[in-house]
Amino acid sequence: LDGSRLISREDVLANKPHLDDDFNYRTDVLRSLTQTCRALRASCLPRYFEHVEACIVRGPRVWYRQLSERLEATSLMLAQCPHLALHVQYVLTSYPCCRQ
Repeated sequence: LDGSRLISREDVLANKPHLDDDFNYRTDVLRSLTQTCRALRASCLPRYFEHVEACIVRGPRVWYRQLSERLEATSLMLAQCPHLALHVQYVLTSYPCCRQ
């Protein structure tokens, strides 16, 4: 995980239509580790919730629906689970610039 990239301000300001797959690596690995066993869950869950990134869109659905649904679901989950909300240090969301 040390080599994984977090989304920086520069990445957001670059306004690319899609983020690179290496941004998903950290989240995917930590999610998998939290589902492996109790010891890994206790160790990895705080790191998983340290950076809440609601700007990664996956799949063919419309991006703004995915982002709004993800923000809503994440917010509700953190409101219902204050023990997880304690670990959140950053919430990153980004909407692509729509140019006509």
